[in-house]
Amino acid sequence: MVPFKETINTKQELIDACKKGFEDYSNKRISKNDFCMYFGFTHGKAITTFYEGNYEQLLIDGGFNSGSSAYFSGGINAWKNLRDGKYVFPPFIPNEKQQHKVGVLSRQQIFYGAPGTGKSHRIKEQLKALNVPKKNIFRTTFHPDSDFSTFVGAYKPTMKKQYRYDGKVKAKYYEDDDLAGTKKDEIIIDKVIQYDFVPQTFIKAYVRAYQTNDNVYLIIEEINRGNCAQIFGDLFQLLDRDENGVSEYAIKADADIRAYLEDVLGCDSEGIKDGELCLPSNLYIYATMNTSDQSLFPIDSAFKRRWDWEYEPIKYKNADWVIEINGNQFSWTSFQKEVNNRIFESTNSEDKMLGDFFVKPYDGIITEKLLLNKVLFYLWNDVCKDGDGDIFKTEDNKDVKFSDLYGENGTAMLLSMMKHLKVELLSESDVDVEDDEEEQEDGVKVRYAINGEDKDEDGKEWKKGALVKRAVEIYCNNHSQDTATQIRDAWMSVGFLIPHIVETDDDKTQRINGSNDSRAAIRSKEIRLSNGESLHVSTQVGDGKQRKGFSDFIAKIQSKPEWGINIQEV
Repeated sequence: MVPFKETINTKQELIDACKKGFEDYSNKRISKNDFCMYFGFTHGKAITTFYEGNYEQLLIDGGFNSGSSAYFSGGINAWKNLRDGKYVFPPFIPNEKQQHKVGVLSRQQIFYGAPGTGKSHRIKEQLKALNVPKKNIFRTTFHPDSDFSTFVGAYKPTMKKQYRYDGKVKAKYYEDDDLAGTKKDEIIIDKVIQYDFVPQTFIKAYVRAYQTNDNVYLIIEEINRGNCAQIFGDLFQLLDRDENGVSEYAIKADADIRAYLEDVLGCDSEGIKDGELCLPSNLYIYATMNTSDQSLFPIDSAFKRRWDWEYEPIKYKNADWVIEINGNQFSWTSFQKEVNNRIFESTNSEDKMLGDFFVKPYDGIITEKLLLNKVLFYLWNDVCKDGDGDIFKTEDNKDVKFSDLYGENGTAMLLSMMKHLKVELLSESDVDVEDDEEEQEDGVKVRYAINGEDKDEDGKEWKKGALVKRAVEIYCNNHSQDTATQIRDAWMSVGFLIPHIVETDDDKTQRINGSNDSRAAIRSKEIRLSNGESLHVSTQVGDGKQRKGFSDFIAKIQSKPEWGINIQEV
């Protein structure tokens, strides 16, 4: 039996179709593994014709790496089995809800990995790619107090409205309070407590699967945080599926569950036939598991064997995220890698590593508060509580207590930790460096004079930020006939490493509007020109690891003697 009519006739058409899949994967419309499985299944004939025995090459020709060739093989093998008649699609019988199309995806799968690797997001995107309607998705989260009744259902007291007789009974049979609050001929309503079977997530998904031919998905978050043996109970037997995706072993339903299902589905439904429960082929159960969770209840091997497992690795994909500490911006992925390397060296395990989405910062900026209260709090309590990890140390190798980071020197200590961890510094502090300590060379404080002035207007030694601003003022005085734009152009043409060293009003407004930095507005100091215009001089003038802004400034000023600016060390 040929499962699908092949629509691809040439090798180039096959490559182009694979490239289209790569485009969909790049735009996050489908996962790479799901595409490979689907593509191998639907185009098995073309793939085996042009790439038999070398599926990796097709992936490479299509733009992928070769890492998912096993999924191609899985899809192609499914295609071959259908072609060779090893299994077939069941015929579609209208109005017979128990007949469902056999699929190639796993019906019970656990996505596991370190916290923040995107396991839940992976499931969400997979269901989105399949256009699964909300009514066919059922979610629950396991926790230590979860049990069979919270997962499946149980009898509970419920409130029911009961109508009293409409007035033909004598008034003495009513309470005085009832009569006082009613109008003539009004029906009095009692709220009566009664006991009903209240279905929970599993039964709701089970019922929906028998009411539709569409696939239904039961999502269990944090599956290892609950006692799975206690939660599933006898349902454990239903997880064994046959080649058609139906439970291989049906189980007898409890009387309360049976009564409920017979009432909802009907006594003749396959979902409760002969009083037995049986998972249909269109009910998929997906779960997530954080390998770092200190689970109260281990998952036994028999339960594990009934699931397919897929590891969600850390991909270090958020390269544009930054950690902002006192105006200094550090690379999130650099921090992530450095910390994870230390975690692995200490624990010889990946379980407690930081995943890509361990934090979800607004606009890609991880604030100092978010870093402390989410990331470092986790590391201190779950990773380094026994002194492991070599993370909470300053650059001079002194130990740091978590409480130290909340003290008056907390920010300075946090910056020192970043140096100890060798986290990549992306940009210098946006704080006005006029408030910083003087630059030192070989332990000797460096002092400057500009055009013979060795003190600023307050009679203090020049700080770097004030010195740069004074240099621009001198230029403006020497070129008083120039407009703000002309002065800006002259300075920007030199190629100073200091960012936005001189800006007009419009430049500053445009920079602020296009920035995610909450401190963008104070990254410059204003100079008023004689013609009434304003210029703005950058305060980001320090020498950092990535940009030697001040040293470059001194060198370039010295290369422009015609500007009339003379800066010397004193």
